[in-house]
Order: sequence, then C-alpha cells, then structure tokens
Amino acid sequence: MRLHLHSHNPGKLRTVVQLVSSVRKRAVFRFSPRNLVVFTPDGRADGEPQVWCQIKLKSVFAHADIRSLRDNVVELELVADQVAQVLKMFDQDMAASLSIKLVAEAKTAPAASGAASGAPSTTSSSSGSRSRASLCFSYAAPSAVGSDLTRTFKIPVKVCGRNSPLARLEPPPVSRYSSAVELAPAFIHTYSRLEKFRKSGEALQISVGSDDPGMAFRLEDDGRCVVTLWYKDELKRVSFDPQADDLRHAVITGADGAGAEGAVASVKIGDWLGTRRVLSVCRTNFLMFAGRDCVVHSWLDDDNDDVEIKYYLSGYRYE
Repeated sequence: MRLHLHSHNPGKLRTVVQLVSSVRKRAVFRFSPRNLVVFTPDGRADGEPQVWCQIKLKSVFAHADIRSLRDNVVELELVADQVAQVLKMFDQDMAASLSIKLVAEAKTAPAASGAASGAPSTTSSSSGSRSRASLCFSYAAPSAVGSDLTRTFKIPVKVCGRNSPLARLEPPPVSRYSSAVELAPAFIHTYSRLEKFRKSGEALQISVGSDDPGMAFRLEDDGRCVVTLWYKDELKRVSFDPQADDLRHAVITGADGAGAEGAVASVKIGDWLGTRRVLSVCRTNFLMFAGRDCVVHSWLDDDNDDVEIKYYLSGYRYE
C-alpha cells in the first residue's frame, strides 16, 4: 500500500475537513486515483447528521501516487480536526508546497507528557505495543533568517482493509429523493431567524407547497406548534433524473420543476441549523426531500463540480 500526495493549494481540502470536523470528531478519508471522499463514519444509525464530501483529486493535488491491493483505494479513519489544524498552519506559514504521505509506524514508547490533547505531533501516542500507521504532513515554511524551516506533523490513522465495515459504506442514493429546490444566496438569512427559537422546541417541519413559491418552517414542542416562519422569496423547483444522479446537470440546463408536488421534512432544529455551515461556503445549494428525511446537496463553486458536499438529515423521531 502506498499513498503519497503533493499540493500547492490545499484550500479546498481545508474547507471540506473543517466542515466535516464540525459535525463529527472522526472522519474517513477514502483516496482513489480520481477522487478523495471524506465522510463521517456514523450518524445515520442514531439519527444524527451525516456528511459526504467528494473532491476531484486533480483540483487539489498536483501529484498523487495511490496504490493498494483494493483496486488502488486507500481508506483511513482519523481525527478530522487534527488535519484541519495542520492545513491551517500551512496557510499561516505561507508555505508553497505540502507533502502528504502514509507511513507505517514502528512500535513506540508512550508519548511524552504535556503534549496538547488532540493536537497533531511528530511523536505519536502509543496504543500498547501495537504498530500502526500515520499520515505524515510536511512542508517548508519560510523563515526570517533566510533558510526555510521544514515542519512535519504525524497524525495517527486506522487503515481500513477490504473487509472493514467502513469499506462498504456508501451515501444514500439520490434516487430515493423525490423533490428538489434550489436555495438562493439570500436563503442563508433564514438561519438567524430560526436561531432565536432554538430553545423553544426540537422538531422542525420544513415544507414546500406545490403552488406556494416559498418555504415554511414550523417549530414544534411535544407536538405543539411554537412558531411558524416563512421564507417568501420564490424558490426554484428543479426537475432531474434521480436514476442518473445528475442534479448539477439539471441546473446547468435549466430543467424546470414547476408543478412538482409539495414536500415536507421533519428534522431536529439543531441539525438543520448545522446546514448553515454548508451554505456559508458553497456557491450552489439544493434541498432535497425523501419522506421526513432531507439532504442539502451542494457544490463549492458555481462554475465546476470539483467539490461536492451532501449533508444528510434524518427525520425527527417522535416519541
């Protein structure tokens, strides 16, 4: 197994990792020759949000050497925030090139006391006498004294083999979603209005009508309506081929979903407010419905599909 990557501009990777780490502590990085998929390994089973992000490898890495007996797929489970910290330091140091390499760790002694909890380090903490792997990040940081300073960080990882349960995980297919609406940039202002009522209830019903151009938010507490808020601007209903999973193409070609049936989702208000992070960084955003479930399906840029983000919300479970 081999994983060796070089990047001159890992900004898109940093955006994705920061988003994922805000949802779950641990994440899975699935490297393949064409794409990097970053996702939260749990969530759907306990009704919590789940995030799946796909990055075209060539949009971030100038060089990628990925080899494995599993069709050249390398899958690693790690603490996402540690990767976010390293990428943040890379930006702060104004370095020109980042190297990422998977290295096998020999048996080590316990890490020295006093190391910052959860921080990446050149000395990995020990887990008994077991050997393990690390993802090694290194770059040359410009120095005021003239010569560059090489900085290296090792993040402990769990390598997921072919028989790992994580290797079989795939995102819910788009084909199970029956309706989609495009969320305009102004839609993000609805979150500040909902935030005011965050502690007033738990179940948030989100609905779009077949004739009404806007969206309604009904907040409930123990089945009792606390407040109903409206987003009255017209929402673009999008028609797409769910079997083709080609929502972006539907938008580019201007496929009109006018006359589509209404849709209702019911989720936890805290989970819905978490989708604000997606809309704050992505230029193209859609809300898709499947029964009481929904997903915010987004692309980081509006002129390419280099980074695709899906933020899944499970339906609220009424007692």
